[in-house]
Order: sequence, then C-alpha cells, then structure tokens
Amino acid sequence: MADEYKNSSCYTDRVNTLLAWLSAQGIPVSWDGLFLSFVCLLGTGVGLAVGRDRMALMSLTSYVAYAVVTSTPLLGIVAQYAGADGSPALRIGWFGGFFALVMVLLLRSPVAQAFMPSKGPLFERALNGLLCAGLLVVMAIVLLPPAYTAGIGPLTKNIFADPIGRSFWFLMPIVGFVLFGRDAGMTIDLDDSGEG
Repeated sequence: MADEYKNSSCYTDRVNTLLAWLSAQGIPVSWDGLFLSFVCLLGTGVGLAVGRDRMALMSLTSYVAYAVVTSTPLLGIVAQYAGADGSPALRIGWFGGFFALVMVLLLRSPVAQAFMPSKGPLFERALNGLLCAGLLVVMAIVLLPPAYTAGIGPLTKNIFADPIGRSFWFLMPIVGFVLFGRDAGMTIDLDDSGEG
C-alpha cells in the first residue's frame, strides 16, 4: 500500500511541475481546471471520432460493467482468495475487464450492428462523448476507496463526487439518448433471414 502512495506522490509532483510551468507561461491553471479540461477534451474528442451511436454503446457497456463489479459477490471472493481483497487497482481492473468483454460481445452482435449505422450530427456526438466521459469519471470515483479520492479538488468533488453531481452524471447519458436518439425516419431491420 505504501508503494501505491509513493507512486501517487510521484505523479503529484509531475502534475505540480506542469502546473508551475503553465503558470510561468501566464496560464494559471489549478488541479481542478487541468482535470476538467482533460475530461472535456477527451470526452468530446472521442465522441466526435466514434459517433453518437457508438458512444451510446460505450455508455451502455459502462452501466453493465459497473453493475457487475458492484453487485457480484463472487468477485470479492476471488479477490480475497487471490490475496488482493480491497485493492483499488483490482476493482478498476475488474471494471475495465468487464467493460472490454461486454464491448467486444456487443460489437459482434447483429442487434448492436443494426443500432450503429449513424455517427449523428457533430453536436450530438460531442455531447454524448462528454456525457460518457463524465459517467466514467463518476464510476471511477465510486469504485476507488475514499482514501484515494480524498485529495480531489473542491470543484471536481462538487461536479462528480457530490450526490447531486453523481446522480446527474449517472442519469444524463440516458436522457441524452432519449433526446438525441435515432435520426428521424430511420428504421431498424432486425430480421436477419433475408426474407421480405
């Protein structure tokens, strides 16, 4: 456990060095500002690149992986047997593993292929990417023990860790899919038989 905090301190020093350099360049940025900028840019960029429908699939996959990791007692038993009970890296690893597994299975599914023909307008792609990124940040904060998230800045804590903020990020991707769903007039043919 001490090694994990030592590594964390190393990253803290690097980020502090970056913040000092930005400040010397006349760009005063806080930890919160840097983190929130990174989340916004990454989420928006991924959303623009992969499209609205694939972002919906990524959010659905996130919900499934989160539900499995937080609700399956067998994972705790396996972690305890392996001697890694309580390890934050293991919980995040379980989440990442289930996320990848569900994503691969869904991408190969004919139903998912029928639901992903369109990238959607730029605004919807960017918004869905941002909502998915916020959802993943909230899930990571919830999966990590409080000792690891205690150092989160006040702005980030209010946006992602506060009960209202957490509820917002958990629900908004669903609201986004309802508001910015399929293109008007688009039909989905799930009949794979080739008839009619």
